[in-house]
Amino acid sequence: MLFVIKKIFELDEIGQDMMAKPASYVHAEGSRSKFRKMIDSVITGLTIDLDVETQELADDFDYRGKLRDREYVLKLVRGLVATHRKDILRKKALAIGEAWKQSA
Repeated sequence: MLFVIKKIFELDEIGQDMMAKPASYVHAEGSRSKFRKMIDSVITGLTIDLDVETQELADDFDYRGKLRDREYVLKLVRGLVATHRKDILRKKALAIGEAWKQSA
């Protein structure tokens, strides 16, 4: 999940700035609250997307083995990031910068 979030932050100018200078966004208490609100909205959407992606897996699916499989994880990450990007274009989700501005 953290890798997916990193990739989503990389898509956005403010997200890139957050990764480069995190103290600017979480040092002050007000900024921390704003960041929590912003990241909560991103994680909520990703959790739903991940749930949908995994609903069709068999009951005996080997999570432990697959999550160690680099190609499987990269495919899953690419799919989740692509879904997030589509949601942004469809106005179903906010880009990191937009979410940051609205989380005040």
